[in-house]
Amino acid sequence: MLALPRAPQRLLPAVQQGRAAQREVSAQIFVGNALRRLRAAVGEPSAVISAHRAPAAPGGGELRLSLSSPFEPRDAEGFRCPLYPPDRAADVAAMLVQLLHDCRVTDIRVLAGVHPGPRSRDGAAAAVQARHDSSRHRARPLTPGDGGPAAAGCGGPARGGIDNRCKRR
Repeated sequence: MLALPRAPQRLLPAVQQGRAAQREVSAQIFVGNALRRLRAAVGEPSAVISAHRAPAAPGGGELRLSLSSPFEPRDAEGFRCPLYPPDRAADVAAMLVQLLHDCRVTDIRVLAGVHPGPRSRDGAAAAVQARHDSSRHRARPLTPGDGGPAAAGCGGPARGGIDNRCKRR
């Protein structure tokens, strides 16, 4: 159990802040573990962030982060961030972009638009690999200081709690 103390709030803002903290910590753990594995196995990975329809998600959509290397596409790893009704996709994408910047990932791409969800049970695995096929998707690489579609909030400090992300050196 990890304690992330916060100031007391009314019920609805507390639930929203709790979900955001849970999503951020989950993303930090995923990115830290995936980067460690990919960097040890094949070198520096590429990151792709995309928005998808997801009828099973509470808000009807999700953001997906996939990490892979062109040298070993089968080692791709993916993470899903469900969007809740009060969430803004740009804020969640900005959190993911900032996390990747903090972990020194240089090749970050944000796919424009909303993509359909997986059509079959194994569609999620195929979607992770498809994100990195530049001939099928038009991704816009981010440059330092450019938040692209996720510019809202990008570049600022991470919100609250314990920061166990990869540190800039």
